[in-house]
Amino acid sequence: MWGFADHRSPDQGYRVILSIFIHTNLPHLSLSLLIQLFALRPFEEYMGWHKMAVMFISSCIFGNFLSSFVHPYQIATGPAHMGLLTVRLVDFLCFQHLLEKSRSGIMHMVLPLIFLLFLGFSPWLDNVANFGSVVIALLLYFILIYHTRCILRILLTCVLTGLFITVCMLFYRGPIVQCEWCRHLTCAPLTPGLCDEFQVSVETQLDCIPLNWE
Repeated sequence: MWGFADHRSPDQGYRVILSIFIHTNLPHLSLSLLIQLFALRPFEEYMGWHKMAVMFISSCIFGNFLSSFVHPYQIATGPAHMGLLTVRLVDFLCFQHLLEKSRSGIMHMVLPLIFLLFLGFSPWLDNVANFGSVVIALLLYFILIYHTRCILRILLTCVLTGLFITVCMLFYRGPIVQCEWCRHLTCAPLTPGLCDEFQVSVETQLDCIPLNWE
């Protein structure tokens, strides 16, 4: 990574984009590939690759910004799958009256979400980033795909823009560096010391994340 241009504030915003393509280990990469190939490929063929790409990248960036605000030292990697799987479920629910065996289809789509939510309370996935990706992916679904009225699309676009501006301002204004319970949003202390890496308690003045933001 490049160094900071201004040591008084974090200016490596490109990390929220680069982290989309980074995986923590081989199991994480394998899980991403399995979800992409078997769960999301049919949905991508249905939506079109360009809309899928917009939803994937946008939800990733927002989720990473939100995660880096709550956990400034534990930025997530590739949280968009949770958002896209949620959109797939919502799309199925909107049109299930046109399909047969809708109950089995719903279970097929709910189980991966439950699995990822469960993993989100482990140190390997980030529930905060996943939550952010779900919000943005749903907004983009109703803006780009669902047959929404024009005035509602304009309103949702304004909400989407406002959320991005807000999360960027929150991150650059000052991420959370003193929070005892924030780690439990994305890591359940099932065993002693499991969530210690999420404990952020800055006791000294830092160049990149100072204690008092001016």
